[in-house]
Amino acid sequence: MEHAILCTISTILKVLGWIVVVAGVISTVILAVAAPSGIGALVNVIEGLLITAVGAVIIFALAYLIPLLIDIESNTHQTRESLDKEE
Repeated sequence: MEHAILCTISTILKVLGWIVVVAGVISTVILAVAAPSGIGALVNVIEGLLITAVGAVIIFALAYLIPLLIDIESNTHQTRESLDKEE
């Protein structure tokens, strides 16, 4: 429970990442339908999906980085305790 707030933030970021994915896909579809020409629709789809993917990847990376850093801290602490016992 030492890092409960960080775990909560990580969960919130994961949910936010999925919200970004869903909203990005929906807005991409809306922009593609609203585009007057075939090329414009294709450009809107590619651009919308690319922006959505980049944003979602950044948010998911932050969400999964938090538990990783907590685990690194925990492992470092355990290693230090083991080394202190050997001395």
